[in-house]
Amino acid sequence: MRPELQKLCEKFIASRDEVKKAFKAEFDDVYPICANIFLSHGKTAEAERIKECRGYIKENTGVLNNFRGPMYAPTACLLACSANPEEKMAQAAANYKLLKKHFFSSDQLVLASMILTGMATPETVTAKAERGRAIYDLMKKQHRILTGEEDSVLAVLLAFSDRSDEELIASMEECFSLLKGMAGRDRLQSVSEIFALSDKPNAEKCARFKDLFDSLRESGLKYGKDYELPVLASLAVTDESVPDLVADISDVSAFLKTQKGYRGIFGRSKKTRFMHAAMLVSTYLTPSAEGDVAALASMISMIALQMIVMTVIVMNSASAAAAASR
Repeated sequence: MRPELQKLCEKFIASRDEVKKAFKAEFDDVYPICANIFLSHGKTAEAERIKECRGYIKENTGVLNNFRGPMYAPTACLLACSANPEEKMAQAAANYKLLKKHFFSSDQLVLASMILTGMATPETVTAKAERGRAIYDLMKKQHRILTGEEDSVLAVLLAFSDRSDEELIASMEECFSLLKGMAGRDRLQSVSEIFALSDKPNAEKCARFKDLFDSLRESGLKYGKDYELPVLASLAVTDESVPDLVADISDVSAFLKTQKGYRGIFGRSKKTRFMHAAMLVSTYLTPSAEGDVAALASMISMIALQMIVMTVIVMNSASAAAAASR
């Protein structure tokens, strides 16, 4: 394994365990994604810092607020990465109220508010929220049944694109058509929306996506076709060669297999391990933001994208837990 990637993996395990100290009763799928939030910001988790940020959430929200639901731990971790978490949480709460004027209240909208807080200025936040709703309406017009609450997050992220709304929708539809038959229509819609964030040719993105998926399976890593796919979409728009991506994912997967929570018959499934490996490689390839405005935009988009993937995972875990308790 590449030395820097090895270090990242070790920080991932350390951060996961710190998040567990701060949030002891979360769904198991939350901890690794929260750990990756810290890695995406170039930081290592500290339990006390997370607990402090948990307090800021309580100060700005009521008991039944969506910030206290499945997004509670991820939000606290995002705040813990901020230089001024108290101020950021106050702004996120205000942005959440703004978004509720355009979207239904939901756990996903918590993430959308965090994206607005991280990417919009006070002067542009209203316009971005309004544009996000306009893009969402166009998505809904194209795929009324497939478009749901999770798409509101991507719509808000797409509101920061320099391309017109019509260009974004056209790009999504072309990718959706090119990927048809690979997996379920709902997952392919998410992949197509993610691809709209990249200016690379649609045919190139889709071809790399298919090549990466097939190459992983041919190498013995039977990658999943469900909520795991958006992670591969984030890798398909990088400049890394497919053979190198497969090698890195394989190396990280082998490392994870030796770690608590992944090894043995009670460890995570292979598909989950492969997805986490792909997620870590995606984080490893995220560009540095230092002194580079374009790189900063790319980094923020990648972090937001990983968070969007996380909401799908968290919501699936929450739904499964609710079904099991009935």
